[in-house]
Amino acid sequence: MTDLRALTPSEIGEGLRSGKLKVVVVGLGYVGLPLAALLAKKGAHVIGVDKRRDIVENLAKGRLPIHEPGLSVLFKEVHSRNLYLSTDLSEASADGDLIIVCVGTPVDPRGKPLLKDLTQASASIGQALAPGKAVMIRSTVPPGTTKAKIKPQLEGASGLRAGIDFALTYCPERLVEGKALEEIEKVPHIIGAEDELSFRIAQAFFVFLGGETVGAVQFAIAEMAKICDNVYRNLNIALANELALICEALGMDVFKTINVANQGPRTRILMPGCGVGGSCLTKDPMMLAYLATKKGLHARLIIEGGRTNRSMPTHTVGLVRSAFQELGKRIAGSRISVMGLAYKGETDDVRESVARQIIFALRKMGARVVAYDPYVSDEKIRESFGSLEVKRDPLEAAVGADCLIVTADHMPLRGMIPEELIKRANRPAALVDGRNVFNPTEAMVAGFVFRGVGRATRLEVAN
Repeated sequence: MTDLRALTPSEIGEGLRSGKLKVVVVGLGYVGLPLAALLAKKGAHVIGVDKRRDIVENLAKGRLPIHEPGLSVLFKEVHSRNLYLSTDLSEASADGDLIIVCVGTPVDPRGKPLLKDLTQASASIGQALAPGKAVMIRSTVPPGTTKAKIKPQLEGASGLRAGIDFALTYCPERLVEGKALEEIEKVPHIIGAEDELSFRIAQAFFVFLGGETVGAVQFAIAEMAKICDNVYRNLNIALANELALICEALGMDVFKTINVANQGPRTRILMPGCGVGGSCLTKDPMMLAYLATKKGLHARLIIEGGRTNRSMPTHTVGLVRSAFQELGKRIAGSRISVMGLAYKGETDDVRESVARQIIFALRKMGARVVAYDPYVSDEKIRESFGSLEVKRDPLEAAVGADCLIVTADHMPLRGMIPEELIKRANRPAALVDGRNVFNPTEAMVAGFVFRGVGRATRLEVAN
């Protein structure tokens, strides 16, 4: 067993590159699986662990539980070489030198963090810890968690001391789904470290992995910084959505407006849309607001920003109503195609999916809903949407549709020409764009009644 404390940074890098040092990645989801595959590509001996046996068994057959651009090809390349799979965390931890924890940390409806999976993983790792190993936490946690919960658990189960017998760091993931493989190597890595030696070991790991490092900082600073990342993005999107509502009311185009505003030296407004989904952007602001409440504070801005973002699916349904009024059709009995089931483009993640909210609302109104998505599996569709007719080709989804609603900007949609879509629709037809995929003028010239989040609806204004 290698003692990481005795190695120089260059020796750690060489040990990883040669496969002599073993890396255990705990949790093979949207964070852990891309990390494990990329480490293996770079030569590391990687043991990927997940408690769900079905995930491990499917991975062993080459079936990935997630869609991430480039990941399927990369996984096939490394799985037969130096990426190994297991459901036994204790055994893997005993065999590994560096153990990286990437398990999920959801919240309840109030925003209270649910850390059961993380604490269970920490207990199993602690039982297998030996002097000279390193533990790195990448899961999003409330400030204070690593020091107050994870560290005592690891020390209590192992009888060892963090910073003396083993290294302990908190290095949060900061990835955007759809660009995970690229961002692992490019986005600066925050290192919250127990001590200087723990920091140097983590820094040597990231030099091997790729990307700059930020640190060393206290655990709580690193934990809070990760949450701040997502709170900032969530509030920025809320601002964009509010601007979109105002621009709609004024008959203006919010995207043209933001593009001009962003040319200023101090402005970087993100783009609006039909809603915010996924795990991080929805739960992390809730988590921080919950923590503030526990301290007697009311996080007004964070709470109101969340409300604005959560209102956008309802607003999008309102755009559908408006479009049907112009069409002279009734929603009840009409065929409506929802284009994109994932919460955003180029992923299959349906957690907090905007499409789900819109589909359920349309069903209540009596619409016959079909959908398009090239990535979301049949299993995930059944779990999240129930019985739903799904097309894997956007042109097929347009056949006979009275209305198309864009809810995820998958790349195949971005290559669509409005004329090709309306040829297959039940004319007159509407196009409601919630993701800024289509040019409004082109859609209206093609013959669609057009509505878009933050878009003008008259041809002369759109020009």
